[in-house]
Amino acid sequence: MFLSLNSHAGPSVTPESIAFSKEWLKLLHYQKGVFGGYESIIDGGGFFLAPNGKKDPLAEFQATVQAFSVEGIELGLLKQHPQCAFPARFRFLKEKLSLEISERNCTEFTDWKQGLNAESVTVVFSSAYPNNPASMFGHTFLRLNTQGKRTHSDLLDYGANFSAAIPPDENAMKFALWGLFGGYSGIFQVSPYYMKVNEYNHQESRDLWEYDLNLGPPQVARLIEHLWELMATAGFDYFFLDENCSYQLLALIQAAQPDWDLTPRSPVYVLPADTIKVLAEQKGAVTDVKFRPSSRKQMLQKRAVLDAEELKQFGSVIDEKSFVSEIKSSATSEALIAYYRYTDAQKSVPASQKLRDILVHRSKQGAAASRDLPDADAVSRPDLGHYSTSWGLSTRISRQEKRVLGLLFKPALHDLLNEDLGYEPYSQIDILNFSIEYQFERSRLLLDEVKWVETTSLYPWDFTDHKYSWRASTRLERLRGLSCDICYAMRLDGELGFAFEPWNKRLLFYGLGGLGADLSSAFAKTLRAGPVLMGGGIFQFFKHHKMQLEARMDADVLRNFSSPFQIKAEVNQSYAFNPAWDLRLTSFLIPKTSRETRGDVSLSLGLHYYY
Repeated sequence: MFLSLNSHAGPSVTPESIAFSKEWLKLLHYQKGVFGGYESIIDGGGFFLAPNGKKDPLAEFQATVQAFSVEGIELGLLKQHPQCAFPARFRFLKEKLSLEISERNCTEFTDWKQGLNAESVTVVFSSAYPNNPASMFGHTFLRLNTQGKRTHSDLLDYGANFSAAIPPDENAMKFALWGLFGGYSGIFQVSPYYMKVNEYNHQESRDLWEYDLNLGPPQVARLIEHLWELMATAGFDYFFLDENCSYQLLALIQAAQPDWDLTPRSPVYVLPADTIKVLAEQKGAVTDVKFRPSSRKQMLQKRAVLDAEELKQFGSVIDEKSFVSEIKSSATSEALIAYYRYTDAQKSVPASQKLRDILVHRSKQGAAASRDLPDADAVSRPDLGHYSTSWGLSTRISRQEKRVLGLLFKPALHDLLNEDLGYEPYSQIDILNFSIEYQFERSRLLLDEVKWVETTSLYPWDFTDHKYSWRASTRLERLRGLSCDICYAMRLDGELGFAFEPWNKRLLFYGLGGLGADLSSAFAKTLRAGPVLMGGGIFQFFKHHKMQLEARMDADVLRNFSSPFQIKAEVNQSYAFNPAWDLRLTSFLIPKTSRETRGDVSLSLGLHYYY
């Protein structure tokens, strides 16, 4: 085949040496199977020229070389010749094989590439959406940095994003199911970076972390060429858990720089925060990290430097008790500008009249006295936080069960006792927690709990930011404090309330109320349901340490027991040695509240490992 294509490749170059090289395998997104063989994560859409190209790198290599010199082949939505549809493949094979093939004039690709005019690449991570723990997984996309950046803002660069093609009126149930099981198609899109900043930084008030990649001109050129290939010809099935935004971006980066090994750690799920850690740990991959704080954090920065009188006037203008014209301090004006920019963005409306009035007033105040702004809270930097998956081993002593050894497995992600570095403070999302216990006194192994999903958002109530705190949980748990020896219940509950932070990032109190229901054969009426009241506090008196105190009361309106309620009090502490290890000391008290219950008290010490 090589001679027929006038190749002058050396004698050591064989079809097999090219087809199974790291460059070719990563360029076509092949992965090696557990039982051998290869399969590409790209699902089709004209990306493969050989009938079995998805699973056969050699067949796809041979078909590609042949297609580059054949007339009449049109691929993708733009009906391009293979040389134009696959510029990265063509460049790679022409260099490797010294192919003497006349090059096509690929006008569409050339114009698009010149329009981007990219000279470097940045990976951007969007942190969690405040008051929405489900967004704690984050989101990643690329920024394609334009040449001559000194002459313009990076807001004028372009962003490259991979996402699911979801209809705008999709219902929530279908969205969850289709996303989990690959019912949506995935697409790459390129749009101005300022649109991404407006969406994440302003409208959703999410921090943006920008990781500059160590890619030279050849690697940047290959990334742009391969991005064109993925946009023009590739077809993807989108999966929320693994083949998602971060997974596909890592595959794109690997194609540009095959020497980097960015293979996700988990074969089952890939979380954006974890992929940022993988990228940051790749030696020499990241040259610089920049932080773009959200509009809310920018507002809090400006508000923090106000003195008591200025803060009083700040609140008075917000409450419409005083006029803009009465503002004397330029610092107050700037804090109000930041506040209205934040609130207007939250409402997705154009600049309000109040914001325009303050901008005009500020322009008349002249230069402001210099004030040192506090650093924006940068605890959300994802590569510094703990990994999502963890194992825990604990030893416990209880009045009911005596000595117990426990084992916990948590696939994802973060709870209230974890150190907040890399995550949204006071937020929790636990998925598919699984714990078992061995009771030494009775020599038996028991399932303790399966926590399907538990989410918590303790959002500090603030006079400039009125948001509720909430919690929701669904789980299978072993009931404690009842007369039955081994009994389980399926539980569903949800609560809403308030949280207050009198001492910034050191002390938070919360109170929540809602409804809960348990389904168990241990109850006289099978179902136990009623109001739930809970309250507590989270304390962080020194670095890496947390303490949580919580008391809750579950009422039973169906009266399964002689007492209509059950009480549980907990004191939990954690100490993080580093992002990989933490120590937990947990205790609870369930007082005896009826003749059908016997109560319990327990103390346990556990060690958790994150990877």
